[in-house]
Amino acid sequence: KAELREAMRDLRQLYRERAESNWLRFLSPPPPLIHNPSEPSDFPMGKWNLYVGGAGREVAGYVNLDLFAVPGVDVAADAGLLPFRDATFTRIECDAVLEHVASAEVVVADLSFTSSAQIAGLNTTQVAALTTTEVSALTATQVKGLTTASMGALSTTQVVALTTTEVAALSTAQLNALGTTNVVALTTTEIAALSTAQVAGLNTTNIGVLTTTQVVALSTTQVAALTTTQIKAVETTDIAALSSTQVGVLTTTQIAVLSTSQVAAIETTDIAVLTATTQFAALAATQIGALTVSQVAALTSTQVRNLSATQLGGLSATQVGAF
Repeated sequence: KAELREAMRDLRQLYRERAESNWLRFLSPPPPLIHNPSEPSDFPMGKWNLYVGGAGREVAGYVNLDLFAVPGVDVAADAGLLPFRDATFTRIECDAVLEHVASAEVVVADLSFTSSAQIAGLNTTQVAALTTTEVSALTATQVKGLTTASMGALSTTQVVALTTTEVAALSTAQLNALGTTNVVALTTTEIAALSTAQVAGLNTTNIGVLTTTQVVALSTTQVAALTTTQIKAVETTDIAALSSTQVGVLTTTQIAVLSTSQVAAIETTDIAVLTATTQFAALAATQIGALTVSQVAALTSTQVRNLSATQLGGLSATQVGAF
């Protein structure tokens, strides 16, 4: 503690001397750096900019952070242990500081998570190097900032580490960029966190690779949100895995586009839940003709009574014999 107090006194004295004798700086050589000409100069004034290492002077438009609470410092903290939430700041200024810290890598990593813009700027190699803990710590804003290329660079382990909040923040373009391997890796909890818009935005390739466990995890709202193109892409094994509740919410438009093999895959107990006047009536003669004898035998009397002449014409003798 004594050494720390002495260091703070020395630091305060140094800043005081600098502030009182700025003219001496003109006799010093130029700073050993070259400014990036493409660096933005239109930083907005306000609390969403962070300046690291600006002690001893006022830094307009920035929260000034340094190791000690000397004049001009707004927050006294270690740059490697920043006391801010992830994605708090839009821009971060850090000049001539990294050569003075114990671990430049640690400081840069912490600054990256504090800036939403930094996360969006990570390349695919850097994204792939994130630990599962770091992936889980990303905010919704940071996740939204990831490029589709970065989404494709995620491993299945990283995808599983995504929280439901993070998954819910993904755009359909980001979801589709995960690729089939990562889509299959989504947990049932993550699947359930998808909005109807996200589900409806999945491409047919990703819909086609969903496992039966994932399909069963879809809510009735998500099932009803599937487009006709997506319904066509659902595997017959997944159709067979649908629960009676899920089958019961299929729209007439969805039912009308089912292939004959998909119709034949519907469980007999699920066939019976189709409403006679709407869902069952939406089946074409070819779809009726694809019903198995077990499915025909499972039809309710109401469904049979509501068969149209066209639908009856699609029945085979074997199917009629199953009544």
